[in-house]
Amino acid sequence: MIFPRPYLTLSILLTLSAISEPAIAEDWPTYSHDNARTAVTQLSLELPLHEVWSFRPRHQPRPAWPEPARQDYFHRLSPLNPAVTYDRAYHVVVQGSRLCFASSADDKVYCLDTRTGRRLWSFAAEAPIRLAPALTDDRVYVGSDDGAVYCLNLQTGQCLWKCRPADDDYRLPGNGRIMSLWPVRTGILLDGDTAWFCAGLFPTEGAFLCAVNAADGTLRLRREIPVSPQGYMLASARHLFIPTGRTQP
Repeated sequence: MIFPRPYLTLSILLTLSAISEPAIAEDWPTYSHDNARTAVTQLSLELPLHEVWSFRPRHQPRPAWPEPARQDYFHRLSPLNPAVTYDRAYHVVVQGSRLCFASSADDKVYCLDTRTGRRLWSFAAEAPIRLAPALTDDRVYVGSDDGAVYCLNLQTGQCLWKCRPADDDYRLPGNGRIMSLWPVRTGILLDGDTAWFCAGLFPTEGAFLCAVNAADGTLRLRREIPVSPQGYMLASARHLFIPTGRTQP
């Protein structure tokens, strides 16, 4: 879900249709459905749709980056459009009867029952979680501005493991919050038994491409990269694409 500026009166409105269970069986386990971010499903809906339930979070999203200045006098550019907009709405993911989203406002992952909208559990990190979780095999994977990646049990919310890829745990004020010097702002991309993500914001302080064992969080790869990784990564069969904030991937 991408909301324009009027989303500031935010509610997550999850509208389900009155169709049979087999028709809604396909999962949506990651942002935009799959690692290629196709946002396409084979599901066919029977019209008309009607609202079955809605869920309104207590807090609207708190994006990391503010609106840009109205104009760039030096380059004579006006108006300026925002470039770093990956966390301006809560994005939902679904596996079976479980729906999850993460909050940049209260630093939590929420899990709802897709049939009733009832909140089943929540899990709190130590800083904002800015991108949607990734789901597979009854597990929930999220990265946080606290510099850690968490793996949770989808049914209970129990933390199964936590991985902090940086050597140290430095915290500093940033984007209106206390955050790690190496926040995880790319979400988690699952590829088989490997979970990929990036940690870090300032290349001069260290920014890293990381891979961990999805089963236990064991670090498999940590490679320094000369960019500021921000936004959802995507993958083809052979390549991993990393968004870099205001510059090209």
